[in-house]
Amino acid sequence: MNYTDGQEVKKGQVLFTIDDRTYRAALEQAQAALARAKTQASLAQSEANRTDKLVHTNLVSREEWEQRRSAAVSGAGRHSRRAGGGGCAQLNLDFTKVTAPIDGRASRALITSGNLVTAGDTASVLTTLVSQKTVYVYFDVDESTYLHYQNLARRGQGASSDNQALPVEIGLVGEEGYPHQGKVDFLDNQLTPSTGTIRMRALLDNSQRLFTPGLFARVRLPGSAEFKATLIDDKAGTDRSGS
Repeated sequence: MNYTDGQEVKKGQVLFTIDDRTYRAALEQAQAALARAKTQASLAQSEANRTDKLVHTNLVSREEWEQRRSAAVSGAGRHSRRAGGGGCAQLNLDFTKVTAPIDGRASRALITSGNLVTAGDTASVLTTLVSQKTVYVYFDVDESTYLHYQNLARRGQGASSDNQALPVEIGLVGEEGYPHQGKVDFLDNQLTPSTGTIRMRALLDNSQRLFTPGLFARVRLPGSAEFKATLIDDKAGTDRSGS
């Protein structure tokens, strides 16, 4: 383990190192086999090239020429297979160093030094890593709300009408109002028949580390697009009775 529980890590940083002795030995064997195959392929090709010249002068039989050509092709094939095996062995060795795929905050280590880890369908979970720069807020809207925003977009009043992301306001538990702003960056491709809702997702900047994945949030969407208006004091008008 090469990090501290809860530490923020960088993409590519080594988090865990798996015992690589078995994989290093396998790579050395693969490299030795590749070297032998390369030598054998080169020799077979040289012999084939010589018989190419001799067959035209009848110094070797056509049968021997065909055997030499076949041996050269087989040697080249073995060399290619050994090269592939060497590449696989190198990958297995590289995978013994488990690196962070993204910038983010790592959870506690679920595997410590000396524990056995497995791969494949039963692969061991070493830790979890979440991005801290931005967070997603998932929420569902009902059918009527969805259709309302579709109508706004068709009339040129919605954010999507000019290729702008729909703004949202976010409030966390215990906060007054909706002090955080985000943008909708995802809309599902169908409504859920059982609930009559459609899933949406908003993207929030988290450079100040205000949000932790898993928090509950309140989401408010604008009722319509922004428009210019003039505010008039209510004393500047009269009601229908003339007062």
